Amino acid sequence: MSTEALLQRAVEAVHHLTDAEPPWADLLHGASALFGTDGAVLIVQDHGRIRMQQVEASAAAVADYAAHFHAHDVLLAPGLAEPVGTWLETQSVLGVAGRRRSAYYNDFMCRHRMRQLGTVLLSRASAQHWASLGLQRERVDERLLARLRGDHGRRYLIELQAGLRARQSLAEQCLLTAEALFGALNEATLLVSTDGAVVQVAPGAGPRLAACGLLHGGRLWHAGEAGRAALASAL
Repeated sequence: MSTEALLQRAVEAVHHLTDAEPPWADLLHGASALFGTDGAVLIVQDHGRIRMQQVEASAAAVADYAAHFHAHDVLLAPGLAEPVGTWLETQSVLGVAGRRRSAYYNDFMCRHRMRQLGTVLLSRASAQHWASLGLQRERVDERLLARLRGDHGRRYLIELQAGLRARQSLAEQCLLTAEALFGALNEATLLVSTDGAVVQVAPGAGPRLAACGLLHGGRLWHAGEAGRAALASAL
């Protein structure tokens, strides 16, 4: 398949980001195929909480990154220092000497058969709140960074960032509508992820929940073991 055809297929998946159930796997497969990599991952960090969507990455690698190695990501600090939308790649960032010394490269990347990674920050509210797209290769391709920063890469990134902004705008409008409707009934809305992380809370509801001991570290929480189990089951 030509690069132009791969781009069109990848962009088609991006155009479905505003669907109720976006085709995350198709989106990541499309990005990986476009750039000639072995897998792709979408990472969102929200004040220390890591959420990931991935294709062709081992479950062990995802778990290791979320549990420990995200704090040592060699591309994150350079990425945060660059404008959003700047592609970075491990070979050029670390160099030969850097790879020899890097625990992230040796203990994480090599352990999980990822000799090369490319990544781009898609959005950044702060150093603790960002989203990125990452690509991985088992074998090093010296042309990867050139492809990422090339014409097709730029066109794809423009479409992807626009799609993510559209999805965020749609979500915000839904939340504002819900807050207005329930606010008229003197009730409040609270949106949490499946692991209990608070995504959105109506004005005034957060302090009340915190005062009741139902918020802990940005999560919906209960002091009693039975209460926590019930919350986990419901979520």
